[in-house]
Amino acid sequence: MQELIRTITGQLWIDGRYCEAEGRAVVPVMCPRDGEQLAEIGNASAGDVDRAVTAARRCFESGWGDASNLVGRTAILKALAAAIREPSTMAMLSELESLDCGKPLGEALGDIGACAGYFDYFADIAPRVLKAEPLQTGSEEPFVASLTKEPVGVVGCVTQWNYPLMQAVLKVAPALAAGCTVVLKPAPNASLACVALGQLAADAGLPSGALNIVTGGPPDVLDVAGNNTGQALIDHAGLDKLSFTGSGECPCTQPLRAA
Repeated sequence: MQELIRTITGQLWIDGRYCEAEGRAVVPVMCPRDGEQLAEIGNASAGDVDRAVTAARRCFESGWGDASNLVGRTAILKALAAAIREPSTMAMLSELESLDCGKPLGEALGDIGACAGYFDYFADIAPRVLKAEPLQTGSEEPFVASLTKEPVGVVGCVTQWNYPLMQAVLKVAPALAAGCTVVLKPAPNASLACVALGQLAADAGLPSGALNIVTGGPPDVLDVAGNNTGQALIDHAGLDKLSFTGSGECPCTQPLRAA
């Protein structure tokens, strides 16, 4: 476990590799069990977010979302599900999740098992859901019409702290299965298992840029331009879709900012 924490501490996952945030900016991760520092997460800048979105766009345009790649995409998601179910991986992710967000180890183990199930589920239903549907034209002319579904493009995903990896996978798995590419921004107080997912996905065959993971501090941790990681992702013009689970600032009359 300590070796894993050393590998991912202070790291972002961008374009298929771990890298430090701009200026080596980090935020400490405090273990809720004892209040001691457990690790660090990278405090991604707007520039780091831009690098992640650019990598996701490059991967999408290289053919990740093409209909001809559907079998390849689902095979990768199935491989990732199998990798998560490996006993050593289940134990590692469960312990990391328990340390990071303070939930009982047994509950964390159940959450990680659910993550594998979600990757399997969306891999299984993608061929059926994405299949072209014939349309009735109401015409006597001899032509055929059909409805086809295409991926929307680059998706930004912002997730909350209480089911860290599971809530992330509930966004990431369907997006990848559909042929989208993803920039994930997990909650700052429970990011570690999400960061670990980057290497697991790459080892399962996910191409560089398909999944990018940018971490950052709470809204009061701002860069020199007054931005934070989540807000930089929400505001990025390169996203085609945003999935946000979180809350705004208090009082609720304040403008929405990232959790």
